[in-house]
Amino acid sequence: MKKRKSLKSSKSRATSSSSSSKAKMIINSSVLSKDVMMDIFSRIPTKALCRLRCVCKEWRSIISSPFFKSLHRARSSQKPKFLFLQEKNYHRCMVYSISTTRVTMLSVDFDGTHNFEFTFTLDGYVNMLPSKWELICFVSTEGFYVCNPSTQELVKLPNPSFRDVKDGSAFGSKCPYFLRLWGVLIENNFYWIGYGDKYDDTKIGAIVSFDLGKEEFGTVVLPEGRFDSEGVWFLVELKGMLCLVDSPEDLSTMDIWVLKDSKNYMWVKEHRLDISSFNLIFGFIIPLDHIEGKILMDVKFESLEWYDVENKCFKRIDNLRLGQWSWSLIYTDGLFSLGS
Repeated sequence: MKKRKSLKSSKSRATSSSSSSKAKMIINSSVLSKDVMMDIFSRIPTKALCRLRCVCKEWRSIISSPFFKSLHRARSSQKPKFLFLQEKNYHRCMVYSISTTRVTMLSVDFDGTHNFEFTFTLDGYVNMLPSKWELICFVSTEGFYVCNPSTQELVKLPNPSFRDVKDGSAFGSKCPYFLRLWGVLIENNFYWIGYGDKYDDTKIGAIVSFDLGKEEFGTVVLPEGRFDSEGVWFLVELKGMLCLVDSPEDLSTMDIWVLKDSKNYMWVKEHRLDISSFNLIFGFIIPLDHIEGKILMDVKFESLEWYDVENKCFKRIDNLRLGQWSWSLIYTDGLFSLGS
């Protein structure tokens, strides 16, 4: 019996030693080529990659290289994630109305799997600006901020030369319209709905664009058709194209106009949704993305719904019960460094 036990223990030690040797061989960069290591690393979430950078200098060099970051971003974009943001304001001094805003970010996969959650504090009252890919942008009464949720980096940008950006007056004579705070970023252009009157948000003048490369303003002609001036208007991006969402005052329907040709201002009304079944007295429905014949909808910052374009029906995503949130968006897990 003792001999059998010793044989078993020696086999166990041999197996353990063999497994350890295999692990060392896998880690050893001489066994795997750099291309293979990049391919493996590009499938790993950012949070884990940040830890792997500490293993050795070679791994840090690979993970930190611009080529690898582009490869990782391309892979991550094929599997986007939800990002939900909640805000709470806290007064520091009631006399001067100085406050701080605590923002909590929660990342969730489409199947409901939680990825991470973290909280940070910003000075002043905060709004989220047009954001895309792995960077989330904010503006507060104290300045502008950029955050990468995946790396949990947060950077405050240098103070601009202007202070008031809420009504578009900061752009001076170059922009003759007053701009709504919320805009859309598509490729290399920002878009806002521009108003001819600062105090009347029913007199829509045009859709205002700003080319980031040329640093020039432009306008996009509105689609032809009858619009309810008392209704709801806003811009979104779906499938990489600019879309104008239009609903009448009673919020019974939602029309989604798609700008098919930005040079010739060719708009097409692609979708008319019946939203009369939702109680929208204290909220609205915001399209987030268009994936495989379905439009993802954020309903009143309370629930997420899929709208089936072909069958023209809604279906709630039941595995995402997170309570109310202030903002929601689709984002890409990424390694973009803010240098913080």
